[in-house]
Amino acid sequence: MNVNWLVESEVFLEYEDELTDAIAQTGRIAKRTPDLGLQYRWQDFPDLYRRLFPENACVVFHGSIGLASELSRGAPWRPTTFCTWENYDCHVYYCRLADYLLNSDYVILPFGELKRRQQFLFDAVGDGARLFVRPNSVRKSFTGQPATSATFDQDIEIMGFYDVPPEALVLVSAAKEITHEWRFVAADKQIVAGTQYKVDGKLVASPDTTPESRLLAEQLAAQYFQPDPVWTIDICRTASGEHRLLEIGSFSCSDLYACDKRAVVEAVSAVASRRWSCGL
Repeated sequence: MNVNWLVESEVFLEYEDELTDAIAQTGRIAKRTPDLGLQYRWQDFPDLYRRLFPENACVVFHGSIGLASELSRGAPWRPTTFCTWENYDCHVYYCRLADYLLNSDYVILPFGELKRRQQFLFDAVGDGARLFVRPNSVRKSFTGQPATSATFDQDIEIMGFYDVPPEALVLVSAAKEITHEWRFVAADKQIVAGTQYKVDGKLVASPDTTPESRLLAEQLAAQYFQPDPVWTIDICRTASGEHRLLEIGSFSCSDLYACDKRAVVEAVSAVASRRWSCGL
């Protein structure tokens, strides 16, 4: 079975050409979506992508959460996306991977309760000065960020800028200092590629990883809990030199940075082909 790839245009511009070249070099077909522009939504123009491949073709998608969500609701191909959304919500995987987590000291509560429960949160998980707050959902309504005791109300207002509903769950933990961040691609319980992507909070994409970060990623990839047959694992190193799990992510929508694109294409295509053959 020939595996096709659908790459959404204008999403991962840094490596879009590199990825499509790797797909072609392995003898597979890569097609890019037309660029809709920010003012349009994919659900308004389904024919623009549905006609790119024959019905029931074996297709792998890589692009935005928006189009991945649309495809998850009813793509005419298989397996298309690797994004079982609920498995990437913090409340689902934190309890399963707690021993590896950076933010293992956490509380989950509704966004609308943050201000009322400020003192409780600082007493429970804070260091007295700073907390870290992020959405529970993988479809992040805001970027995770610190909140200080001195500016707590203002910090929460900034987080809610995009109309976060009060009932939306958020995760609160102690703020921690991170020096390095790496991303690994896991397929069939194996690490198939890795990349550094941040140093001291700044984007520094490099194919270099450390033995410690890869070993931890391999341990996580081999766990009983598998959010999808293919997924991403983010590992960080703290200021004290400890390596911990930062978060997990959907392969379909995760930035691959400096990962070996050919290795990714080969491994993910093998998984997709097998799942297509099994009717999944």
